[in-house]
This record gives sequence, structure tokens and C-alpha cells, in this order.
Amino acid sequence: GLFSNFNNYSQYYLHFQQNNFGAGVQITIPLLDSSRTAKAKGSLADAARSAAEADQLRNEAGEQVLQLEKNLSELALQEQVAELQAELAQDQLDAVTTQLDSGSGNADQSQLTPRDEQQARIEERTRYVDLLDAKFQLAQAQLGLLRSTGKIEDWAKSPAP
Repeated sequence: GLFSNFNNYSQYYLHFQQNNFGAGVQITIPLLDSSRTAKAKGSLADAARSAAEADQLRNEAGEQVLQLEKNLSELALQEQVAELQAELAQDQLDAVTTQLDSGSGNADQSQLTPRDEQQARIEERTRYVDLLDAKFQLAQAQLGLLRSTGKIEDWAKSPAP
């Protein structure tokens, strides 16, 4: 380094030289450095905990997918039942309207009234609404499963059927 002359170093230091050079070396030998050992062990424990949490989250996600698949199959069966009930209600409505239009030739049976026809129409519409609701719930469950498995984007980008 080059020291200046105007700050009077020569008065305080007997052998002052304006041109100086200084050097230093620091050596650290961690033979018994317990703080670094403790930090290393803490880091290993954090890594193990994070790995265990990741495994737990992976297992939970797998369980959720299995539950969604089970719910999906149950909803598909419910949709089939609702479809059969809607078909049955439509057939019953057709039978009632046919009997009202043609009249019942059997004296043992009671005659059907327009009120019976209205009840059959209400039942048919109720079953149809139940069918639509079952189809909607099935579609929601399918989308939820696609979202959980990460395939929703592929489904969204696919062409409409």
C-alpha cells in the first residue's frame, strides 16, 4: 500500500515508510467443531422429515384417487338405475294414456281418471329430473378424477365428441 505523508505517520512511528506491504493468512481446522456437526445433523433430520411428509402426501393423493374411482363407479351405477326408472316411468305414462284414450274393457278394474294421467306425468318428469341429476353428478365426479390425476388439461384440449 502507499501511505500519504500529510497525516503525520512519521511522528508516531519511528521507522515509517510510505511504501508498505502487508499480508495475512487464516487457517481454520475444524477438528472439534460441534456447531457445524449439529447443523449437519439438523439438516439431515429436516431432509428426513421432508421426505416423510412427501411420502405421506403421495399416499394421501393415491387414496383420494382410489376413493374418487370408487365414487365414480357408484355414480355410474346410480345413473343406470335412474335411467331404468325413467324408462319405467315413461312406459307407465304411455300405458295410462293408452288406457285413457282407448278405455278399459275390463269391468273388474277401476277406470283411470285424468288425475291418474297427471300423476303419471309428474312421476315421469320426476324420474327424468333424477336421471339428469345422476348424469350431472357422474360428470362432476369424472372431472374431479381428471383434476386429481392431472389429466384435466389433456381432456380440455381434446376435441369435443
